[in-house]
Amino acid sequence: MTGLSLRHVAEEMDVALSTLTYVYPTVTSLLDDMVLDYRQWWRDHVATIVAGRGLEAELAAVTTDFLHEVLLTPERMAVAEYQVMRVFKEDGTHTSLQMGYLVDLIAERSGEEYALSRRVLANAMAASLNGILLFFTESKDLEMTRELFEVTVKATVHVAKPRRVDVSA
Repeated sequence: MTGLSLRHVAEEMDVALSTLTYVYPTVTSLLDDMVLDYRQWWRDHVATIVAGRGLEAELAAVTTDFLHEVLLTPERMAVAEYQVMRVFKEDGTHTSLQMGYLVDLIAERSGEEYALSRRVLANAMAASLNGILLFFTESKDLEMTRELFEVTVKATVHVAKPRRVDVSA
């Protein structure tokens, strides 16, 4: 995020600086708006991935997709880095909300219940995700990041103890 300026963004977008600063008076306001767009994209995108296969399969699919769609896409990675920076400067509420949405979607589509409340599970997943993103931001080590995701999925499934609920009874 260092060196980002509205002047540079305006030049890259081929728009007048005055036009850009009318809508976004600061770099922070621009990045905040990009984070909102990113969150909506993520919610819409993840809804196309989750198919009711259960917690382990769904988390594996979502994390694999995340590696390709976010970490390997420079624009989305820049937004993810900014979001992580905000989490550590402020709070992790937004990541927890995203993970809450994911847990609810998986539970709903797979018919599973968990030993932990969905809220606790979502908060634990958010903390793990923020840590992994911070690691990747610093190291740029994609292979180790992939391994961290795999271990995190296994640990999450282990503590969540998912079980299918028979809704026909």
